Amino acid sequence: MARPQLLVVTPWYPNRLNGHDGNFVANTTRLVAPDYAVTVLAVIEDKQLERGLHEVLTTQEDGIHTIRVYFGAGTGRARRTLFRMRAWEAGIRELSGSYALIHAHVLIDGGIVAARLAKRWGIPLVISAHASRWFKRWPVLRMPDRHLAVRAANQANAVLPVSQALLERLKHYGIQDHLTICSNPVDESIFFPPEVEREATGFTFLHVSDFSPNKQVGLLLSAFAELCLTEPTSQLQVGGDGDPKTLDQLIEESLREHPLEHRALVRSRITTFGVTDAHGIADRMRAADCFLLTSFFETQSVVLLEAQLCGLPAISTRSGGPEGIITSTEHGQLFEVEAKDQLVAAMSSQIHAGRPSLEQRQSLSAIARERYGNAAIRKQLLDIYKFLINA
Repeated sequence: MARPQLLVVTPWYPNRLNGHDGNFVANTTRLVAPDYAVTVLAVIEDKQLERGLHEVLTTQEDGIHTIRVYFGAGTGRARRTLFRMRAWEAGIRELSGSYALIHAHVLIDGGIVAARLAKRWGIPLVISAHASRWFKRWPVLRMPDRHLAVRAANQANAVLPVSQALLERLKHYGIQDHLTICSNPVDESIFFPPEVEREATGFTFLHVSDFSPNKQVGLLLSAFAELCLTEPTSQLQVGGDGDPKTLDQLIEESLREHPLEHRALVRSRITTFGVTDAHGIADRMRAADCFLLTSFFETQSVVLLEAQLCGLPAISTRSGGPEGIITSTEHGQLFEVEAKDQLVAAMSSQIHAGRPSLEQRQSLSAIARERYGNAAIRKQLLDIYKFLINA
C-alpha cells in the first residue's frame, strides 16, 4: 500500500549557507517520513545571488524529496518581498504530488504560503509555530505580515505552537482555534542521562549557544566572575557555534571590573569550546552539574530540552518557553531577564544543594523523554495527521 503524500513548507531548513538552519524542522520531518512520502519545499535567501535571480535545487535526502529555492533579494523591503514571492512560486511549480496534507513550519511565511495551497487543493493544513517574533513588536512583527499570518492560522486545521508561552502570544494576536502545543523533538538515543555516578571535581555549569546578543552571554560571564568570589571551586564550560572572537571579547569585558588576581582565577575556571555535534554536546551535558540559559527571548529552547533529557537541571531566564520546561525545583530555577543578582544567587544555591544524584538525573530524564523525546512527538504528529486526513 502506497504511503500518503505529505508536503512540508518551510522558510527554515538546513541549506548550503547554514547547515544548522532549521535543524528542528528537519528533525521533525524525519520522524514522520517512515509513514509518509514526504516532499519538502524550502525557500532561502542567498546574498551571493544577483538580485531577482533564483536557483532551484532538488535532492533526495534520507528518502525525503527536497526542493530548495535560493533567491537573491538585494535591498529594500518591497523588492525583497517581491523576489521572495517569486521564489515561492518557482518552488510551487516544481511540485507534482497528490498530497494528502500540508505541514507548514513558521507562520511567516511558511504558513501563509501553505494556507493558499491547502485552500487551492482542498486538503488539511497543519502549521507549526516556532518564531520568537510573536514576542516582539513592530518592526519585527509588521502589521501586513501579522494580518496574513493570523488569517492563515485561522484557516488551518491545527496550529502547533512549541510552548505554552507562544500559544498565549498567538491568542493575543487573534489566533484562537485548533491550538495544540507540540514540542520540538529531541533524539533520546543521543541525549540521555549518565549511567554511572562521576567523581566529584567541583561544580560545573554549562552554557551552549551562538553568543548572539539575545543569549546575553556577557551577563552569564559577569555573574560567574562574581560567583567565583565566594565559590572559587565552581567551573564554567561555555561554547557553541558562535564566533570564538566574540566569546573571547565577552570574557574580557566581564572581567574588567575585577582585580588582576581575581581575573586570573576566573579565567582558570572557564573552559571554552567551539562547534560541536549533538553527541559532543550530550557528552558535555552528562558531565556537567547545571545548565545555564540567559536569553532575552526563547519560544521554547531546544538546548534546554536536550539538557533535561540528559537529566541536567538548569537555571534560566523567564524568557517565554523556559517557564513551561522548568516547572519545579527538581528541574532547576528561573530568574528575571537581566537580573544578575538573581542569577548569582541561583547559581550559589545550586552549588549548596549539591550535585544532582544519578537517581535524580535519571528521573528528570524520564519525565523529559515522555514530553519531548522523538517517540513522543512522532506519535503526537502521526495522530494529528491521521485524524485530519480521515476527518
